[in-house]
Amino acid sequence: MSDNNENSLSRVITLDELLFASIPSTARNEVIEASVTVERIITTMLAMFLNIDIDTSKSFSKTGLSFSSKLNLLADINMIDTEEKSKLIKFSEIRNIFAHDSSIFMYYQCFQLNGIKGFLINRYGEQQSKYGFEEDNNKLLFTKLFEDVKSICRKLFHKMMDKAKDSGRQIGTVEFFQNLQHVLAKLSEEDPAFGAIIDNAYEKAKQIWRDNNEKKES
Repeated sequence: MSDNNENSLSRVITLDELLFASIPSTARNEVIEASVTVERIITTMLAMFLNIDIDTSKSFSKTGLSFSSKLNLLADINMIDTEEKSKLIKFSEIRNIFAHDSSIFMYYQCFQLNGIKGFLINRYGEQQSKYGFEEDNNKLLFTKLFEDVKSICRKLFHKMMDKAKDSGRQIGTVEFFQNLQHVLAKLSEEDPAFGAIIDNAYEKAKQIWRDNNEKKES
């Protein structure tokens, strides 16, 4: 019996156990799960703003634009402001730290890097959890940031819907005038006098359009 106990205590750790050991991390799981959802939303919204088919686009594939580049594009087309971009960048930094550094498994450790703690406190103040544990306080800071990131995503969605409505109105206007042109052309064929009136009105409308464009250009 004693020999068995000695054998179990002296068991040699395998190479895989040594190399691939990892510390379970609730913080890492929470951050990665949140970031996957946010990046999917950001990618989808940006592609829709730019009228890009996300399924066939190389730029929006897994090997395409980085998250940072997508944020720059959103800022370039005025879909997010400077503060919103800074929050999304910091959110991405937190995600990258947890994803790429196996030694980081707590919010406390992560927030010591890249000025993250100062950034969050400047915006959300010191957070106090129910029991006052530092890790719980840091989790509250991340939760505040995540709530703001979700708010930014909702704003992007509403802007995308407004763009779709505007596009729909434009398409509807074009279809209306195409139908009107067809009706007027048919009436002109039936009544040459009416056709002359329409032709005259058409030429005047073109001249007004030219004049308006010249004013815009000048």
